[in-house]
Amino acid sequence: MTKRRWIVLASLFAGAVCLTLAVLALLPPRVSVTKANYDRIEEGMTLKEVVGIFGGGPHWTEEDDEETYHCWIDEDGIAYVVCSGNQQFVRKEWRAAPRVSLLDRIRIWWSCWREPPA
Repeated sequence: MTKRRWIVLASLFAGAVCLTLAVLALLPPRVSVTKANYDRIEEGMTLKEVVGIFGGGPHWTEEDDEETYHCWIDEDGIAYVVCSGNQQFVRKEWRAAPRVSLLDRIRIWWSCWREPPA
């Protein structure tokens, strides 16, 4: 093979790798906070069991004197779980997230890249 062919092949390979990485970056992450997983949560479960269903801890937690509020956020929606003082599940709530198209995701990414938040 000539030197020119090696350069062309290396360029094509590098381009294919870059294109693959770009496509993978635009794909949504694996979802664990889904409506199906939310429906598996039953009253009387412990927080540890709920964390096991969602595959990770809550995104935020807030406590008051008697109850602790936990929130998981994902592309499918937002799951709220309220635990009593002994960390037993008391009640839950699901709010579906609005769907965002791929073009809108690119626009959001582009606007954040061009003008980072203050």
